[in-house]
Amino acid sequence: MQNRAADVGLGAVATLGLGAPFVLIAIAQQAMPTTMMAAVRVVLAAAVLVAVLVVARSPRGTASELSGLLRRHPLALTFVAVASAVAPNLLIGAAEHHVSTGTIAVILATTPIWIALGSIALGAGERLRARQWFALPLAILGVALAAGAGTPTGSWMWTALALAASLSYAASALVLRRWMRAEPALTVVAAEMLIAAVVLLPVAAATGGEVRWDPAAWVAVAIAGIGCTGAGWLANTALIQRVGAAASSVVSYTSVVVSIALGVVVLAEPLTPRVIAGTTVLVASIALFLTPRPQRAHPTLKEPTVLELSILGFLAESPMHAYELRRRITALTGHVRPVSDGALTPALRRLERRGLLDRSESAESGGPPRIVFGLTPAGKDELLHRLRDADGPDISDRNRWFTVLAFLHHLDDAAEQRAVLERRLAFLEEPSRGFFADGTPGADASPFRRGMNAMAGDIWRSEHRWLSGEIAELAT
Repeated sequence: MQNRAADVGLGAVATLGLGAPFVLIAIAQQAMPTTMMAAVRVVLAAAVLVAVLVVARSPRGTASELSGLLRRHPLALTFVAVASAVAPNLLIGAAEHHVSTGTIAVILATTPIWIALGSIALGAGERLRARQWFALPLAILGVALAAGAGTPTGSWMWTALALAASLSYAASALVLRRWMRAEPALTVVAAEMLIAAVVLLPVAAATGGEVRWDPAAWVAVAIAGIGCTGAGWLANTALIQRVGAAASSVVSYTSVVVSIALGVVVLAEPLTPRVIAGTTVLVASIALFLTPRPQRAHPTLKEPTVLELSILGFLAESPMHAYELRRRITALTGHVRPVSDGALTPALRRLERRGLLDRSESAESGGPPRIVFGLTPAGKDELLHRLRDADGPDISDRNRWFTVLAFLHHLDDAAEQRAVLERRLAFLEEPSRGFFADGTPGADASPFRRGMNAMAGDIWRSEHRWLSGEIAELAT
């Protein structure tokens, strides 16, 4: 429930941050050209985000985090910065002089479709349901009605620039989710804006244009830079990391609703029947996209969770056929729950449908070919995500914890391994934990309970000693 509330909160901030700029830009463009406005926005966003980092981490810590991120993901970080904060600004700025605003709005509304298609093509494991696929073109229809888009008034080349901006947004979201999902969102966005500022400032200086003093325009630019490009894009980035590029792309539509409302309230744009109809269709498509799939009763949720993690973990070590996979999983967890073909086969199919596994045929001497399962890049990402975010029952339930521990070596980052171990250690150190806590009534009522208490204490001390030593070693 808390995760759901956090996702909704991030979506709301991202919606406001991505919806308000259209109105703010309309105010600010009276005092400066588009390239200058874009440069000022990213400079303000970079300054504020870096300042927040400095307060949270110290100047030296901020420099270390930013340089470390650049070392780990030099190409991905540069690409995301250019594709999300530089290219769209320049492309849309050039297109809007030749193509109607309504047409550009409709073309940009195709971004979630490119994200969904790209997610499938890259095997990212983010599959939309049929209802969500239907909601995407329905949303584009709503945007078209509300924006009053028609046949482009300029050449198709200028229209293609808006399409390129849409594809650029989509590509940046996919790359962010694929390669920088585990990085701190604040550090990622601060680095993006610094790179974007380095690129856009020379462009703004070279293109020139008249810049004049207009208090309202400069206040609008400041709000757009700090609130929208800074806070809004930070929330959008965090949402992509948490729920995926495809699921978070619905913000492209919710932000349009905000833009329409602000246009009517702030800019006194007419609220025509066409705008009302388009907004109604758009809101309906958003509701259709976001409506969760009905949850079926799942009395044995714990076992599939452990089984799927075991499958991903063993296949990360080498491809193997189902029999060998079942033998290894049985050796790991079979003492708790036997692993039958009736449990393993559906789990393999579920993971394969999500794009986390692939299959191939292996020729066997003197026998028919056998199906060999392997891990896709999306499957490796899913494994690392489950290990990195292990918490709750994955930490407190001993059998689930041992399964996490069996594959924790797949996390390459010692700090991430240490964080998981520290959560388990914190659980062990909780006061009044379980039946054997000091002062529990009846804990000393029989020799058998005393025996249980003694064995539990030995296990606790042994694990506590090992965890403390391993954590200290990983910290060096």
